[in-house]
Amino acid sequence: MRRGMIFVLVFGICAGVNAQEKTSKSAMCAFVEKVVTAAPGEFNSFKGAQDPLLPLGPGEKSTIFKGTLEAGPNTECKLYVRRGSEMELPPLYSCHLTPFTTLSDSKPVYEKAVAELRACFPNGNFEEQRKGDESKREEFWHLKLVQPGFEMRLELADIGRLADMFNRQPSGKPGVLVSLDITDTAPAPEEPKSAAAKKLSATVPMCQFIDKVLAASTTDYAAIRAVKADAATREYEGKLKPNVQSMCKVLPASGSGKHMSYVCELRRAKTMAEIKPEYDRLQTELPSCFSNFKFKENIIKNDSGEKDTRDEMWFFTGKNPRYRITMQARDDGWRLKSEPEKVDPKTKVSPVFLILQIQSLL
Repeated sequence: MRRGMIFVLVFGICAGVNAQEKTSKSAMCAFVEKVVTAAPGEFNSFKGAQDPLLPLGPGEKSTIFKGTLEAGPNTECKLYVRRGSEMELPPLYSCHLTPFTTLSDSKPVYEKAVAELRACFPNGNFEEQRKGDESKREEFWHLKLVQPGFEMRLELADIGRLADMFNRQPSGKPGVLVSLDITDTAPAPEEPKSAAAKKLSATVPMCQFIDKVLAASTTDYAAIRAVKADAATREYEGKLKPNVQSMCKVLPASGSGKHMSYVCELRRAKTMAEIKPEYDRLQTELPSCFSNFKFKENIIKNDSGEKDTRDEMWFFTGKNPRYRITMQARDDGWRLKSEPEKVDPKTKVSPVFLILQIQSLL
């Protein structure tokens, strides 16, 4: 009997706590939780009708849709699907928490949202900044949180003055917006290969090699490179090679690139004509094996009017949202005149190279 009473008492306490937690969760928390849960599916579960205000050209597809999940009364949400010339812009769920209003009316909305979001993520490492000049209508505040798989940004922005400048006359209308953006930062899903592409990838040696390199790119090729980098160049020796004649290395991230590159010199020759058959063969094989990549060719030739400059380059590049594969045929014969100190002193020859470069874009 006592055990039964204790069970009922404990159950009642737990039920009361759970009920209290459910009632204490703010509407903002519940909304954010639902959106974040939908992030791995690129928010498609909340994809509504196409935005009618976005003009589309012939053959263009809409990238903006109505968001069917709203943050609260009188709010408006939109879903921006993956977009950009290379689909490099990630999916975004964006909501206006207020219509255009005054700064005094928008401040409480922003402050309330800040408090609720911090309560939703008590261990979150938030970044907040408030700047601008209220008298000049340039106020801009933002609260940012980066978590695995998504990024959240709350903003208060007074764009009334900007609108007035655009219209070339003061309107006197309120121009402050409070908005909440949640971005899906997970890597873009791989597009499935066709059955024919899978078959080629499994049988063509170069395609097999590239598939293995792509698989290793998520860890900066740690499984297929030397343990230590060269102290001077910071380059690693590449252990995986497409053939015994190839020389491969892993280059450090540089410039705008976020990731290392796996680069292999496939072959050397004296002329571009000797390289061309292999270049042409790979130009046919790669799009067949990697049907979810968009390939294009770019040829750069000497246009100075001089003869025998030997500075021709052929680029054949394939990209999808996650990776870039570049094949390059390059004649460095110009070094014989311009940079003789860099030419092999024994052979006095600057050869033609056929090079393959593989890089992760995310």
